[in-house]
Amino acid sequence: MLEVLDRDARVRQVFEVTRWPLRVGRSLHCEVVLDDPHVAPEHVQLQPADGGVALTVGDTVNGVRCGRHHLRAGEAAVRPAAEDWWVGQTRVRLRLAGEAVPAELPLPVAGRWPVAGLLLALVGVLVWTAWGEYLQTEPGEFLSSLAGASLSMLAVLGTWSFLWALGSKLFQHRLDYWRHLRIAAVGLLASGVVASGLGVLAFATSWVILSHLSGAAEAAVLAVTVWAHLAVVLPGRRRVLAWAVGSALVCGLAVAAAFQYQRTGRVFTELYLTTLPPPWMRLAPAVAPAQFLDEARTLQGALEQAAREDGEEGTPADEAEDAE
Repeated sequence: MLEVLDRDARVRQVFEVTRWPLRVGRSLHCEVVLDDPHVAPEHVQLQPADGGVALTVGDTVNGVRCGRHHLRAGEAAVRPAAEDWWVGQTRVRLRLAGEAVPAELPLPVAGRWPVAGLLLALVGVLVWTAWGEYLQTEPGEFLSSLAGASLSMLAVLGTWSFLWALGSKLFQHRLDYWRHLRIAAVGLLASGVVASGLGVLAFATSWVILSHLSGAAEAAVLAVTVWAHLAVVLPGRRRVLAWAVGSALVCGLAVAAAFQYQRTGRVFTELYLTTLPPPWMRLAPAVAPAQFLDEARTLQGALEQAAREDGEEGTPADEAEDAE
């Protein structure tokens, strides 16, 4: 059989093959007639061969695309029978008698573990939101602030997941709302935990670079979350989507670091460690006060130089203009 596939690799049309060679084109003399204006009258001829199928391209401008290979008019090649080919803008696949049939794929059923994972992720997001509000609000305002923050968080998660579910409906013909909601909740919770965890680990070990990299790590987790959404919408393009999302992440971080360096002369936004957990979480040895004062004195020259440069930037003319 020669199968014509749609954009989702589902079989759209089937042609039975009763004899060889098999001619494919728009001409009525062909055994397989395709309704595609980008297909020549006799586009390609197929014949079984050892290890696959022999393709002989006819008189065509567009040729035949087999994976990354492009066969032009008059060229011939032996390709695997299970491979998909592009004839014009039509994607076709040949199935030979006696070939192994792929295993049956299970239906996407939401079992108890995915539901439990969704509930745990939502509870984790709410707990994390409550903890952040507890640290930021004044006494007596926690409950009212928590209610507003929780409702806003749930509304954002619901809207975000619904938009991705529309993409699944468009490309996969199923809504997959709860699956996208689980991905969004897990990604949001993981990004917050990773960013805070790196800050705590930097405090515990005195490796301040971990705190500086927390923003990049949070962006990486969110990028993985976006890739997971895209993989549900387009499962057949996971590798391409991974490269695209990874490239966008690297370029975005590089551009942000370049602008940060242009404005401040630093790559990172943090000047110093901003996470201060309880002292018992400290693992690195303490520094003696005398050593701390000696190391702090070495900064005096650089700080005075920076102060002089800042003072020289404001000229008398500029000050008069500002006064006006």
